Amino acid sequence: MAKAKEVSSGELVRLDPAVILADSNTRYGLKQSRVDSLAKSILERGEVLEPVEVEPLAETRNGQKYRLTTGFYRLAAVATLNLTGAGLTVPAIVRPIPTPQERLRRQLAENMERENQSPMDQAVAIKSLLDSGLTKMEVREIFARPGGRKGNKVQPASNSFINMTMSFLDLPKAIQEKIHDGRVGVAAAYELTKVPAEKRATVLERAENERQKALEQEEKDEEKLLAQEKKQAEEKEARDKALGEVQAAEKKVADAKALLEEKTRAAGLAYDISKSKLPDAKAKKEAASNFKKAEQDRQVAEADLIAAQKNHEALNLKFEKREKLIAEKAAKLKQARATAPAGAAAQKGEAVGPGDVKKAASKEGVSTSYVPLNASEMRKTVSELALPGGNPKVVAIGQALVRCFAGETTDKELYRELVAASA
Repeated sequence: MAKAKEVSSGELVRLDPAVILADSNTRYGLKQSRVDSLAKSILERGEVLEPVEVEPLAETRNGQKYRLTTGFYRLAAVATLNLTGAGLTVPAIVRPIPTPQERLRRQLAENMERENQSPMDQAVAIKSLLDSGLTKMEVREIFARPGGRKGNKVQPASNSFINMTMSFLDLPKAIQEKIHDGRVGVAAAYELTKVPAEKRATVLERAENERQKALEQEEKDEEKLLAQEKKQAEEKEARDKALGEVQAAEKKVADAKALLEEKTRAAGLAYDISKSKLPDAKAKKEAASNFKKAEQDRQVAEADLIAAQKNHEALNLKFEKREKLIAEKAAKLKQARATAPAGAAAQKGEAVGPGDVKKAASKEGVSTSYVPLNASEMRKTVSELALPGGNPKVVAIGQALVRCFAGETTDKELYRELVAASA
C-alpha cells in the first residue's frame, strides 16, 4: 500500500470527503436531523467554513489517506451533499495524534463543548476511554462537572454516574436508540436496566403505550381547559356589556329624577298660581287647566322614574348574579389549571419517564426496586469501592474485601481489617 503524502503538522488543506476515514468517534451515532440541518446550512453558504481535524494514516486504506479526529457532523453533511453532485471539499487541519487516548480526549472535548451529549454518547465515550487504558478515576475527571453544596465547585463525576451510564450499553439496540434521541429519559433508562433482560422490550412498550395514553388525556384536558377559558373570556365580554347596560340604566334613573324634580317644581308653581287671587273666572280656569297639565306631566315623570328604577334594579341584579357566577367559574378554572399536569412540553414531549417504567414493570409483574447481584457483579462493585479518591474508610474496606476475594487473606483476617478500617 502507498503511504499518504507527507503533510506538515497544523497545515490547512482542502480534502475530498472520500479520502477521510471516519471510523473513530466517541458518539453513539450521528443524528440524521442534525446532519440534514447542517447540510442545508452548508448548501446556503456554499462551503464549510470551519475546518475539521484529521491525522495522516500510516498507510492508505481504500483510497483513504486521513483519519477524522473532529468534525464528524461536518464531514457527514458534506458527504450527503456530494451524493447529489455538490462536489464539495472540506477544509481540514492535519495534526498527527500521538496516541488513541489523545484522539479520544480531543474528540470528547469538542463534543462536550459543541453540544449536549446524549446519554448514549456519554456511554460510548466512557467505554472508549476505559478500553483505551484510562482508569475510572481519570474518566471521572474527564466528566467532571459543577457540584457540591453551592453547586459551583467542579468535581469528578461520581462512580454511580459512570456505572449508570455504562449500564445503558447492556440494553438492546432498539432501546439505546430511543435513549439517544430522547424518547426515553435517563432515569427511565436506568429503571429499564433493573428489569430482567427478557422483559425489557415488553416493559418499555407498555410504558410507551401508557405514556401515549397519558399524553392524549393531557391534550384532552388541555383542550377542555382552553375551551373553558375561551368561554370565560366570552362571559367576561357579556359581563362588560351588561355592566354598560347597568350604567346606562343608572343614568336614566338620574335623568328621570332630575326630570321629576323639574316637573314637581312646575306643578307646585302651577298649583300656587291656581290658588292665588286672579282677576277673573277665565284666568282662574286657565290656571286650573295649567295646574292639571303640570300635575299630569309630574305623574308621567314619576312613572318614568319608577320604571327606570325597576329596570335598573333588574339589570343590576342580573349583573350581580352574572358577576358572582363568573367569579365562581374563574376560581374553579384557576384551581383546575393549577392542578393540571405540566403538559407535554414541560415533560420533554413524549419521553418515557421513570414513573412510566415503574408502573409498566409493576403491571408486568416485575419489580425495579432492587436487582440481585451475581458473583461477578459483586466483585466489580467491591473493586469500585476500593478505588482511590473516595472516603478513606470506604476505600480501606473495599481493598480488604478485594484481598479476601482474591484469597490473599482469610475471613478472620478480613474481620480484623474491617474492624480496624471502621474504627
